[in-house]
Amino acid sequence: ARQAEQEAQIVQLAKEEAAMTMQHIMLDFTVVTFSAGLAIKHVLLGFESCRITIKNLSIDATVKDVCELFIQQGIEPGRFHVLGLDKTPAGKQEASLIGHEDLKLVAIALEEVDCRQGHLSFEIVDHSGGEGMTASALDANTLTLTWRAPSVAYIVTYVDSAQAEAKVRELDRKICRGRRVKTQINQRSAEQQILILGFPHEVTDQDVMTMVGSNQVERMEPVAFDTTQAAKLIRRHIDSILGVQITRFEQVIFDSTVNTYSARVHFGSWTQTKDAFNRCYEQRFPFIGNNMFCRLRLPDPIQYTITISAPQYRAQRKLWDDLLATVQDKDGLKLSIILRDRVHNIRVGGEDKKAVGSLKVRVESIAAGEKLEGWHPSLSQQFMDHVSQDTGALLRIDRTLCVVKVYGERGTIKAARVLVNSELALLESQEQTILLERQSVRFFITRGLAILTKELGDENAHLNVSSVPAKLVIKGGEAARYTLSRLVEESLDASDVVPRTSDAGDARCPICYDAVTLPIKLGCGHAYCSACIRHLLTSASTFPLVCMGDEDTCHTPIPIPLVQRFLPIQQFTNLLETAFFTHIDHHSQDFKYCTTPDCKQVYRCTTSDTMTIMHCPSCLSSVCSACHEEGHEGMTCAERKLNNDPEEQERLSDELATQSGFKKCPQCAVWIEKTEGSNHIACKCGAHICWVCMRIFTANSVYPHMRTVHGGFF
Repeated sequence: ARQAEQEAQIVQLAKEEAAMTMQHIMLDFTVVTFSAGLAIKHVLLGFESCRITIKNLSIDATVKDVCELFIQQGIEPGRFHVLGLDKTPAGKQEASLIGHEDLKLVAIALEEVDCRQGHLSFEIVDHSGGEGMTASALDANTLTLTWRAPSVAYIVTYVDSAQAEAKVRELDRKICRGRRVKTQINQRSAEQQILILGFPHEVTDQDVMTMVGSNQVERMEPVAFDTTQAAKLIRRHIDSILGVQITRFEQVIFDSTVNTYSARVHFGSWTQTKDAFNRCYEQRFPFIGNNMFCRLRLPDPIQYTITISAPQYRAQRKLWDDLLATVQDKDGLKLSIILRDRVHNIRVGGEDKKAVGSLKVRVESIAAGEKLEGWHPSLSQQFMDHVSQDTGALLRIDRTLCVVKVYGERGTIKAARVLVNSELALLESQEQTILLERQSVRFFITRGLAILTKELGDENAHLNVSSVPAKLVIKGGEAARYTLSRLVEESLDASDVVPRTSDAGDARCPICYDAVTLPIKLGCGHAYCSACIRHLLTSASTFPLVCMGDEDTCHTPIPIPLVQRFLPIQQFTNLLETAFFTHIDHHSQDFKYCTTPDCKQVYRCTTSDTMTIMHCPSCLSSVCSACHEEGHEGMTCAERKLNNDPEEQERLSDELATQSGFKKCPQCAVWIEKTEGSNHIACKCGAHICWVCMRIFTANSVYPHMRTVHGGFF
């Protein structure tokens, strides 16, 4: 009965593992959801997502709670990914996540939700690609102008200054006839007077007296102008600025709650935007009531800053100097390096979004360094420092990802790689001793040691049961330690399992077709040699990973937890990346790589009927999802192709003109239309033309030609 219960638990665990999914971040911004076999279940690309910060979460909120906020709104789990939770000084938490762009509307709705201890607050920004990139990068050439609506002000007198101050607090931001007013002490008179701004023209003295609780009210001279003409006159003023060209003037928006009009004006460059800003800033204009614009928002030019350590800069100095040299004297593009004591700032800026984005990708590539193959937990930073001294490269250990990163030039990196590989070989040849728990000893005597010697070699695994506690000594690299770790976990689990006489029986391994040794049994019932299934996972190039049992007809996906148990974290991460890029390459009709050289981002393709202009989160370039050329706002793909092909434009123009009865003068190439009269055409350039054959003649010879060759004048 006990064995049956344990077997039922094993079956249930296998079902749960088979149903497990996981999410992984690729290319900094892309969220990939994997199911069993590392099949791609969902891809949320950086081109179509944004960053969301949820503020004011309770201190006991969990990642699961954050997920439920969106799932309850009908959002599929694959359309967002929670990056983590951080505590705030106010005793709350903030959640960071990547979500599809359509989550912006959901976030607005969720701001009204009461979550445990208060209302949530959402901050939504486009991907900034890295530290320091301004959120306004995509709107850098847009100036937002805001001006106050026509209004009238009132001065109200109270008994004393105390009452006046109380009324300022009471009346400020109150709404009168649909307008929100602003209240302040009247600085130009006695302290018992207040000034109320922003009443609509149609307000009456009685309306004001009722609102303010005083009969001593004085109406000021109203601010008046024609609201229907203001936008036209603003545009005329900007058009008059030398060297400034408006590319788009958006529709004016009126905000009744703050009594303002706003317009967004787009220009050809940030320099033009700045010139327009300078000519509008702190200037009074009669077309908005002889007032100044109450707000002018000028975006910063496109700018990106990344911080690297001083040692990293020294190791890579030639790379940075070479990059600086390539950028010198380029209009609309700037690269600067600000040297400080401990850290240096690498700054990319300029007006040309595409050029800045391309340079940004190159800067990030250099700053990221390279990952070295191989890993051993005994690698020390002291050894890395010695390598740095010997080669000039900088090496850093990332124990979380089990990887060594190196920074430098090609030659120094190559020299560092040789030294690290030698150290890895030395460490892998050294012994490692593990003290076994009492309940693990039987497992290693009966099965575990045989598995180790099979995978590592007889000389690389030794069990000493005469010591207390028992000792297990192994030699080998990360794979050996990972195998041992897995077996120790299995030994602890197996200590409570009733022994079975026939585990894998006489089963044949689906990979080597030999009797199964050191069996690993999948949920579908097929058993594999431990070494064979490890090889299957580490060498995989086709996905999903499936069982090869029953002469390769089973095809049950291999559960993610089983894959994780067999592979060290870095190998598992590499396998996820292989699965993702294989999926992209096999679905080339659905996905394309960003068109900027060296940029690795991926976007989703659409048809010309559903064309979308998308912006790359890494290099900032725009691309059309249908024709895969540079973004062409306001034009179809066909129009964009025609616009970029002068020869095709001319051919189509000629074809249309010919169909409409027009012909070109053979002397001056001007289009001519014949509406009536004879076939003798006299062009403005002085040519006498036969309309039938379009040859040029003198005024005296054209008629004989038409009679002789064409049989008449008409």
